[in-house]
Amino acid sequence: MIRIASVVALWLMSLVADAQPFNNSAGNFNRDEIEFDENFIRANRISVLHIEYSKKIPGSPIQDLEDSDRIVFDKQGRKIEHLQIRSNRINTDSSWTEWIYDGEQLIAKGGQDRLGKFREEFDCLGENECTVKMLRNGVYITEEKIITTKPQDTLEVTKYFNSDQIHFKTLHTYYRSDGRLHEQTEEYHFSGKRSKSRYEYGDKGWVTICYRSHGDQQVQTSYDYSSLAELMMVKYYKNQQVVETLELLYDRGLPEAWILKDIETNRLKIAKFKFERSIQ
Repeated sequence: MIRIASVVALWLMSLVADAQPFNNSAGNFNRDEIEFDENFIRANRISVLHIEYSKKIPGSPIQDLEDSDRIVFDKQGRKIEHLQIRSNRINTDSSWTEWIYDGEQLIAKGGQDRLGKFREEFDCLGENECTVKMLRNGVYITEEKIITTKPQDTLEVTKYFNSDQIHFKTLHTYYRSDGRLHEQTEEYHFSGKRSKSRYEYGDKGWVTICYRSHGDQQVQTSYDYSSLAELMMVKYYKNQQVVETLELLYDRGLPEAWILKDIETNRLKIAKFKFERSIQ
């Protein structure tokens, strides 16, 4: 029995050896909208992810929340359905989103939220030009054209045009000589507002700090990893002080939960993950 258990443990570890759950190469881990790496989902044959939430107030027991997520993946590891439930003191809202592909190409994203039905349709010419048409409750709202150019090996420029063909936003993406993301600046031409993100990396090439600014607001996020490149701890800063921490827990390479702690109040929010695997 011990030998069988050892073989099973090694097999499970081999499934996750080549892919990590969260692709944080650009500091893009988002606790509010979890994005799993497609390679990880595919390697582990995950078909459905369930996320359930709870909270803990100092001096009180853990309280289950009505909040939940149910995400369905296809065999390529891509999201194809997402049911999200969020509650507050007044009411409970639910939203449902689906992604539609034609081969490797995403052609539409749609669903329903508290405002009714929504849909985005993507018409792309290669990788450098896309038109996104947006509809609400079946009625055309607007569209955007997105054009990306690469004037230099380390610079990518993305321009956004509205339905009147007016250039309203520009995104400059700068890369390091080794290809890693270095800095992004986003300029809104109507309002004159500008946001900026800058990334720093550790010795092993993983992003360790992300600095973000939007107007006068400046925030900082740091990331700690295990020796296996698993994202273990995220710290959120304001005015150079840690205001929140998020700890990630794993079970044999699979994410088991994350625990978000508010430093000032010691309140906790907990998300627990449950995976379903496909047979083939």
